[in-house]
Amino acid sequence: MPSDFIPEATQLAKKTLADGDVAGAAKQLATQLALTPEDRETQYYLAVCYRYLGDFEQALTHIRTMLETFPRFARG
Repeated sequence: MPSDFIPEATQLAKKTLADGDVAGAAKQLATQLALTPEDRETQYYLAVCYRYLGDFEQALTHIRTMLETFPRFARG
């Protein structure tokens, strides 16, 4: 999968998040992550959702997984 590829489901979840439905976006992203666990965007936005939902442990788990899998992601 190209590094700049973002699954359509992740794009939809990002819109759901922007529309204020954090729980709905988290559900969409968790489903997508099960299908494409190597997708860093999905991993990142799921962490963002958990942060907004107040589940900091889950947010940190996803950030750590993302950074372990894609260490250069943090560098921009």
